[in-house]
Amino acid sequence: MTNEGAFAMDDEILKTTEQNVDEHVTNAAGETPEVRRRIIRNYLRKIVFCLITFALCVLNFLFIYRSTAIEDLGTTVADILQPIIFGIIIAYIMNPFFIYFREKFTNMIDRAHTQAPKKLRAAKYLALTLSVIIILAIIVFLSIAIIPKTISNIQGLISTIPDKYDQLLAWVDEITVSNPTVGDYASKILEKGYDYAENFLSDELLNTIQSLAGKIYELIVLIINLIIGFVIAINTLSIKETLVGQSKKLLYSFVKPEPANIIIDIIRKGNEFFKSFLIGKILDSAIIALISYVVLVIMGLDNAMLVAVIIGVTNIIPFFGPIIGAIPSCIIALTEDPWMALWVLIYIIIIQQVDGNIIGPKILGSTTGLHPLWVLLAIIIFGGLWGFPGMIIGVPLMALIQYIVKRLGNHLLDKKGYPASSQEYRNVDYIDPASGEMKMK
Repeated sequence: MTNEGAFAMDDEILKTTEQNVDEHVTNAAGETPEVRRRIIRNYLRKIVFCLITFALCVLNFLFIYRSTAIEDLGTTVADILQPIIFGIIIAYIMNPFFIYFREKFTNMIDRAHTQAPKKLRAAKYLALTLSVIIILAIIVFLSIAIIPKTISNIQGLISTIPDKYDQLLAWVDEITVSNPTVGDYASKILEKGYDYAENFLSDELLNTIQSLAGKIYELIVLIINLIIGFVIAINTLSIKETLVGQSKKLLYSFVKPEPANIIIDIIRKGNEFFKSFLIGKILDSAIIALISYVVLVIMGLDNAMLVAVIIGVTNIIPFFGPIIGAIPSCIIALTEDPWMALWVLIYIIIIQQVDGNIIGPKILGSTTGLHPLWVLLAIIIFGGLWGFPGMIIGVPLMALIQYIVKRLGNHLLDKKGYPASSQEYRNVDYIDPASGEMKMK
């Protein structure tokens, strides 16, 4: 007998033995191997669910009873990751310039009918160099033209507040001489506004700037982290396609194709939300700040640069931004002239209408598709959790959460055979548990 015949006989004996064992198991326990595997999988799911529940309980305990340690750990992790965070932010800001210049240089190479890899790499690195130059030019412009002027406006405003306050009180007494009750009430309001303006400018804003300049070590660390962030951003953009390919390869090697495709789609959608919203908002706010500076200079406001910066920075925050920016802007204008404060308020209302109906839609379009109610909730929730940065990233983050929930809900409805459109459920009274039929009102 040959070796092949012996191996074939061994295979037959093995298959027969497996069949006999399966039949024995089926006859003895009343279960097929497939049923047993299903039971084992259900037990594993329950075990995993219990472990996750236990982990969440432990985290909840730590957050309640060890909040200081958690905060210290979070601060340490944030300090360590600061250059990486800077790198991601800088890469996001640089990416549109990089894509634009690379497409231009690649099209020039295509028109020259040369597709040499070296020339394509040269186009990429040239586009990257121009992007870096533009970002550095923006930073230099902010450092030389805007920041010193803003600090000078703050210092000048603080030095003139007492005199302006006395003039404002005299003006209020003059116009309310026939009604002392109204005059007393207005004087109390002015006194509270004076205290707020003085505390905000001297105790918060200026002290923050001066303390940052005084803390040499922290300032050096911040500059070093910014430099490292620039290096990370440049290297990330230079190998962006390679990183994307490696990430997809790693994902598909550990996860089945269907869930891997879903994860990639969610990441792609999140990138689309964050990139379009954040970059669009920064560009929109820069335009609003520039327009505001020109208009306020024409109006004759002495602290035009400071007010324009406040209007532009707070404009990044959706919904509440214009309100937050209008309060200090009007108070600053009020220290110069009461009628100037009124004109500044009117201007802010007009520019916000122009931004909301013309400039904003042109730049942002429908980047998130969120209803104003969800925008409001995003700002309240994430602003309460993370402060000013939470107000900015809360909207695209809420849009991503809504997209994930919507996709998951549609998938579960499709498995149950129900329609995914919300319109179909407006007149539904209940769903029959037995037949699964939707009963209308």
